[in-house]
Amino acid sequence: MSVRKGNGYIMKTYNKGSHNKFLNELGVYLLARQKGLDFIPELLDYNVSKRRLKIKNVGESMKDLYKGDMKKKCSYRKRIMDMYKKLVKEGLYHNDLRYKNVIHNRKTDKLYLIDFEFTSKKYEDKDDDRIITPLKCRDVFNFE
Repeated sequence: MSVRKGNGYIMKTYNKGSHNKFLNELGVYLLARQKGLDFIPELLDYNVSKRRLKIKNVGESMKDLYKGDMKKKCSYRKRIMDMYKKLVKEGLYHNDLRYKNVIHNRKTDKLYLIDFEFTSKKYEDKDDDRIITPLKCRDVFNFE
């Protein structure tokens, strides 16, 4: 997969071997459009034959913005989980929920979920950043 940033958008192009991941991600963006899920960036355009998605660039990843600042990342945990629960309410699990897949628009203070290649109806998240199971946040703030 290649990712290219343009003026106000991100273009993702998948290789042939990643066709199912492309379809997964496209399906979530189309669901978001249909259901008005405002925590998922707007799908601007797509091309199935070229396996290409053009998505509105809404901010920066929390991983890049707050690098090693676990306290700052954890301060957003409740809002991230609120978005995640809305996705689950639609019958889907992100399955790659990490700070690199949470976008923060600092102008509006709005959060978004991105990267839905592994999203499915079955929960299989490795929870590498401990967002769902907040062990790191509990250590930082001394709470659950």
